[in-house]
Amino acid sequence: MTKQLVVLVGLPGSGKTKWCRDKTDWTVVSRDVIRHTSFRCTYDEETEFDVDTMFAETIIEALTAPAQTVCVDDLNLTRDERESLILAGRIAGREVIAHVMPMQHNRDLLQRANGDLARLAKEHPSLRVSAFTQEAFDAIARRFEPVAHDEGFDEIIFEAGPEPTSQASDAPKAQAATPKAEEPLPLFSS
Repeated sequence: MTKQLVVLVGLPGSGKTKWCRDKTDWTVVSRDVIRHTSFRCTYDEETEFDVDTMFAETIIEALTAPAQTVCVDDLNLTRDERESLILAGRIAGREVIAHVMPMQHNRDLLQRANGDLARLAKEHPSLRVSAFTQEAFDAIARRFEPVAHDEGFDEIIFEAGPEPTSQASDAPKAQAATPKAEEPLPLFSS
């Protein structure tokens, strides 16, 4: 079986982290895990350069490890962000698969993301947790570029999701297509 790199694509609150939790035999690389474990926060502009550096190094380490499937649990909203992952996966000799999470109304995703952050703050009181404002969330959502076959993915899977609960949708909808946990290491889990 060919080794794989799974690139999750989706806005905050779209279910990326929850989706990969049951993939206990996968190595999951997450920028959020780096923020939580190394910097004890959910986001801090002053540490983002270090987070980005550690994230890139961790991806390279994971891709060269013997894990059958490596998953990048991050937003990966733009073609440029995905391009570097596709290239890294190719260099490592892996099949590269995009897994696009459901696109819903920004208000629904914002509510879910902030609910997740509130639970995180309650479960880990030592973390500095920052909630999203509507303005910040909308700015993130505007960066989204639909995943396309010409990007070079071997496969693109669109995860089906619930219908938006809000009347109008200000985010594009993705099309649906059918296609023993250990303690996490400091920078990624396997």
